[in-house]
Amino acid sequence: MCFFSLTAMSQDYFIKKISFDDRTNTGRSIVQHNQRIYILASHFCDDLECSSLAELSINGDTLWVTKLPQIDIGRSSLLMHGDTITVTGNNAPLNTKFRVAHFDLNGKELREIIEIENPTQQFNQMFQLTSVRFQNKTLVTGTGMQNSIEYGLIYVMNAEDELDTLIMIEPQDKLSIMWNIAVSEDGYLYTYHEIDESILNKERKIINKFDKDFNLLWRYQSEDTFKWDGGSYGDVLEDGRVLLVTYSPLSNSPHSSIRAINQDGSIDWQYDVPYSPFGDDGIQEVISRVTQLASGDILCMGRYTNLMLDEPIRDSPFMYKMNTEGEIIWKRVFYELDPVTGVSRVGLVKDAIELDNGDIYGIGWMDYDGQREVFILKVDADGCLDAEDCEFVQVITDTEDLEIRNDIKIYPNPVYDILTIDIDELPEKVQIYTTDGVLIKTERKSKEINVSDLVKGIYYVKVYIDGSMSVVAFVK
Repeated sequence: MCFFSLTAMSQDYFIKKISFDDRTNTGRSIVQHNQRIYILASHFCDDLECSSLAELSINGDTLWVTKLPQIDIGRSSLLMHGDTITVTGNNAPLNTKFRVAHFDLNGKELREIIEIENPTQQFNQMFQLTSVRFQNKTLVTGTGMQNSIEYGLIYVMNAEDELDTLIMIEPQDKLSIMWNIAVSEDGYLYTYHEIDESILNKERKIINKFDKDFNLLWRYQSEDTFKWDGGSYGDVLEDGRVLLVTYSPLSNSPHSSIRAINQDGSIDWQYDVPYSPFGDDGIQEVISRVTQLASGDILCMGRYTNLMLDEPIRDSPFMYKMNTEGEIIWKRVFYELDPVTGVSRVGLVKDAIELDNGDIYGIGWMDYDGQREVFILKVDADGCLDAEDCEFVQVITDTEDLEIRNDIKIYPNPVYDILTIDIDELPEKVQIYTTDGVLIKTERKSKEINVSDLVKGIYYVKVYIDGSMSVVAFVK
């Protein structure tokens, strides 16, 4: 197992890569508890799908990792309750039971991993997708196939990890997947389903609302839409309106929309996500998650494509913020150029949280040389890696053409505390990198850089002056 990071932007805001395995790595979930940040990632353990739980610092450093070789996690499988971390998933490769594990805040296992099954309801296959705490109980949810019928499943677990209730909903003989589950501020449970009951390659999105005793109070059903691998996602706003990511009934194409649904089932507003794969602009925005932030605004996460730019963007990580009336506040694409292929790296933002100061801390995956790696990012409340240079496209790698200068000197070398740039002009920007290419410090409009906080080692300093750049090595 190895952990490393690349393409960090600064100490405050960054994008970093983390690897838990030498094959596919995917960042799934991120939560914050008492100012501590925890992530959950999926990868492989030998030939089986498994996962890892980790704690990160506010600066994106990996503090510890606990590998979970027995749990194949779903899209949202990380829960916090009290001082306990709960991870849920499948028993890969059989996928016939759900599994639950509990850890303390430092990643130490509190009890043995248990498997959940019902003595009277057996399933040929089960896939855990998301979990939630509701009425002081753990709900492990997903989908299960029983003979030829597929059900949305809710396993309700008590404090002793014993099965309290099994709820089976939306049975279909073709497709019934519970992608998401949410708890409202006023204590109701909402489930998000994708169902297919036709032979016309169409599907519907279903939202069910339950009270604390799991009585069905309300059911919303969308119109038939184009069949495409998009899932069913959403959240419940503080005022009771329900968010749903679905498809617009505009054409037979995967044209997503985000709609706010009133409690009477009417649509309060709908934002149609740009999608024109065959048009002149070639723009696609694909949304994989939507959530209401602590500030009240709505954060949307996914990937972005624009093939008509001078440097085309293909499926790059993407986020945007809107207000509760569906009006866009900002959009940000996180673009990294692959130096080998010369095209943007494919990636996706999977989950994000809002910190107390409004900063956004997210997790997802990005493709590096044909292999997925977990990436984490921290941006400010406006989605910026650099507030002084914040555009729609946030460039992670430096792709600009700069004149390379060799006349800049630095002293002292070795340095103990203050590194001085020996040049007449005032640098526009000075950046310090490790030998692995990690950017760890940025200063602007200064010839003196305090490096007393750096550990002993070899570093590179890049000095930017009026369209030119110089690279000099130094020793700390």
